Amino acid sequence: MREDELYLLRHRLKKREEELQKAEAAGDAKKVSLLSAEAALLRAEIRYLESGGASLEPPDDPAQLEFLLKEKRSLLSEFEKRINLSFFQTPEEQVKLQRYRDIERILKAQCEYLSAKHAIVTENRNIGELREWIKIAEEEGVKIIGSVLEHEAEVESFRPVKKERKKKEFVLDFRKMALGVAVLLLLLSFYFGIFWRKTPYDKEIIRSYVIARNHYIAANEHYVSGRYEDSRREYAIAAAFFNKAEQAAELAERGVHGKMRTYFDFKRKFFSQWELISLNMMRSSDEFRMGDPDAGAALALEAVEMAEKAAAYNGEAEKAWRII
Repeated sequence: MREDELYLLRHRLKKREEELQKAEAAGDAKKVSLLSAEAALLRAEIRYLESGGASLEPPDDPAQLEFLLKEKRSLLSEFEKRINLSFFQTPEEQVKLQRYRDIERILKAQCEYLSAKHAIVTENRNIGELREWIKIAEEEGVKIIGSVLEHEAEVESFRPVKKERKKKEFVLDFRKMALGVAVLLLLLSFYFGIFWRKTPYDKEIIRSYVIARNHYIAANEHYVSGRYEDSRREYAIAAAFFNKAEQAAELAERGVHGKMRTYFDFKRKFFSQWELISLNMMRSSDEFRMGDPDAGAALALEAVEMAEKAAAYNGEAEKAWRII
């Protein structure tokens, strides 16, 4: 757990500072230089973990983004300055060096992401661009904990990308035009008839599901790390958004017929099941937090069984969709 790691690092820092004082009193300049560098690296590592470690919670406000970027750059500078020293000689020190290199890489990716998000926000660029930067940051080991804009970028990625077409010289041909109008009318009859697949609730279903899924993933990370207070909060948020997706699917179901109704019926059941799973995991977090691991584990196993049921509902929904 991060708290245990911080405790050990602080304990090591205290020992290094005591050794440093003794070396200074003895006038051992070489040892003073070495211990000073080690202590500085330990302080930087403590700051790194205290600020979230690999996790990054980027705000949406430009001023807050600037402040966080400044903090991360300062921390990165500290690592770059300190780990270029030549005292990493033994195999044990080489392992330590690799850990610092990994932290340095994650911090660089965090800075790049914050800088890109700041530019997108201040220049009013398409929020969909953020999705690519999220992907790049995650590939470098950063765990993005999404705020509103990250969720919007995820929703944006569901929308089809428009391909640019080359401009052609326009020549009026009445026969082609008549044929085009006939084809257009035929397509419109399908569009507004039995082949209609869109509902006014699609965007809300996708948005709620994406937000719920992201909070559920964040909750799982807290849960396996033993941060049960944090996991409880995230599971509760996930349950609320799964409920919103369920309600939107229910409204969509009422406005359609045939296989489309079957599709939304199973999707509604799928979201409802994931709401129950989230609530179960929230209760499991409570049991672990209150010191009853057996009850917590039992609730988690129930959630696994529920997830199998949810997968079955989703499978039925996909079957209905393929028939449509």
